[in-house]
Amino acid sequence: MNNIIVLNSSGKEEWLNLLNKFNNNLGQDIYQSPYYVELYEKKLCSVTEAFVYNSKNNYFCLAYLKNSINKSLINDHYDFETAYGYSGPISTTDDQKFLNSAWESFKKHCLKNSIIAGLIRFNPLLKNHVFAKHSCIQVDFEKEIVVNTLNKENKKFWEKYSPNTRNKIRKAIKNQIEIKNNSSNESIIIFGKLYRSVMEEKKVEKKYLFTDEYFQKISNNLSGKFNVFLAYKDTEIIGGALLLFSKNSVIVHLSATKKSFSKYGAASLLRHEIIEFYSKKGIYQINFGGGLTSKKDDALLNFKKGFSQETEKYYIGKCIINKELYTNLCSKWDNQYKKKNNNFSNYFLKYNYID
Repeated sequence: MNNIIVLNSSGKEEWLNLLNKFNNNLGQDIYQSPYYVELYEKKLCSVTEAFVYNSKNNYFCLAYLKNSINKSLINDHYDFETAYGYSGPISTTDDQKFLNSAWESFKKHCLKNSIIAGLIRFNPLLKNHVFAKHSCIQVDFEKEIVVNTLNKENKKFWEKYSPNTRNKIRKAIKNQIEIKNNSSNESIIIFGKLYRSVMEEKKVEKKYLFTDEYFQKISNNLSGKFNVFLAYKDTEIIGGALLLFSKNSVIVHLSATKKSFSKYGAASLLRHEIIEFYSKKGIYQINFGGGLTSKKDDALLNFKKGFSQETEKYYIGKCIINKELYTNLCSKWDNQYKKKNNNFSNYFLKYNYID
């Protein structure tokens, strides 16, 4: 007998108990936690959900945010999006018959609840894009991400660094850049303000200007699952990184360095200290993330490759539930909103950008 459950953020205990049914790498990944997913809820516009399908002791779970589509485009309809970062579906089996049934059940659930389409961000470390082989999902390669497997080789991690990276680390040390780390509430709020100021200077999309409330929620809800590294020049904080960790891996979730201090090599020393710290903690792998684009010569990607030549492929999934309505929404956006929002014209859920 097949069973379907849809959980939300009010059922966190049941959600967490469900995750115990998956192997540790899948179920204990930070991006699968309801406490993580709900960080991205928008008041009155979205809700945190987990669609759970089980059959013959096998389980499938997809955690996402169900978002209201702007009523100027269509009334009482939704789309879904997995949370910022690396998430996507998890399953206790890769049996294609089981997965087909799970996705068919999810599709029926979406149609019943007026969910038109959705964007899935997969996890390169879990390689869970293999769970998404279904006709309603188009899986696309997005870009490379840089990882560092800390216990893969016996040689020291310093030997993995490029000569340029080593020189930048030496320069930071020579300029008396100091790195401190802790997981206090104060440190994450300080980092949040630093991060936001740097991103404002770079003129990033508003959704990436994370608020104090966002960082406070991480402190409150992900206690024991995060760490903050801050870079100091004398008494001034000039850079930092926010790390999230799962059972065997850590992710550089957010990082920033003040532009006026970039010449000192603080960003390189930060990552060196992160690698050194977690190598002593028995962590298997660090995910440094990728570049700003999919290009091989992306400057940020190549900066990260200075610490490790290991890469994994990051995929996204474009899920269309109701093709007719999705196509109509995109056409309506093209006609009415594309001119002033042209930067988003290649986005899968572009119709959400109408300001």
